[in-house]
Order: sequence, then structure tokens, then C-alpha cells
Amino acid sequence: MAAAIASFASAGFEGTTIPEVMQRAGVGAGSLYRLFPSKEALFNAAFRDAKGRMARAVEVALTAALLSGARDADDAARARATFDALWDALVAFAAEEPVTFRFLELHHHAAHLDPESQRLERAVLEPLRALVVDFQARGVLRGDVPAEAVIAFVW
Repeated sequence: MAAAIASFASAGFEGTTIPEVMQRAGVGAGSLYRLFPSKEALFNAAFRDAKGRMARAVEVALTAALLSGARDADDAARARATFDALWDALVAFAAEEPVTFRFLELHHHAAHLDPESQRLERAVLEPLRALVVDFQARGVLRGDVPAEAVIAFVW
């Protein structure tokens, strides 16, 4: 996975070749093709692996923020604490796994994402969307901007 993510992050989907990934990974063609029948299958497996790791980092931060003392604060303070925790988690993930983060940023809307990868992308964003909607309902964030737009602006 690390070799595939690094290759796709540096050369993109079109610029990455299976022989390059095999060389980076130090494996033979038989090993790779037994696991992944195509470049698209390898790409989607790498995407799901990377997105899953990022999702876990965000989920841990979100859970900690929602369970922290910030829950006793007013809505604006709770929104700020939640935002800070999520942002800190994303920055930490990007610092710890810069290649993985670059891969995800380059490919999270890629045409090569299969339905399972697309579902994962939406599932990772759903808790963030729900938070934005909640904060909009409480008047902490503007309610006249779609939640998806707020997320895109912040991202």
C-alpha cells in the first residue's frame, strides 16, 4: 500500500505504472497481480487504506472534542473547540503522513474511484456535515450556506 500511495501521490493515476509500484514495493508481478487484478483495483485499495487512516484520526479527535469539557461551554465555544480539535487532527495526520495526505488531496474526487471508495469518501465527510448542520441550526455558523460549501471553504 505504501508503494502504491507514494507512486500515485507523485505521478498521479495516469502517470503511475504497475511495474513502478512493484519496483517500489520490492515485489514481483505475480505477487501484485494476485492481490490486485488491475491498476484501478490497486488504486482503490490504496485509497480506502489511506482514507481509512485519515478517518480514524479525525474520528478520534471528534470524539475527544465532543466528550471533553467543551460540551459544558456555550454553542460558540463548543464549535470552536470542535473545529480546533478536527483541524489539529488533520494537521497532525498531514505532518505524520505527508505522502498519504497528498495522495488523498489529489484523488478524493478522482474518476477512478469505484462505488465502494466513493461511499467511503461520503461516509468520512458525513460527521463533519452533520456538525456543520448542527452549528448552523444553533446559529453558530451562517445557515444560508450549504453545509458542503462550508466544509469545502474550510478544507
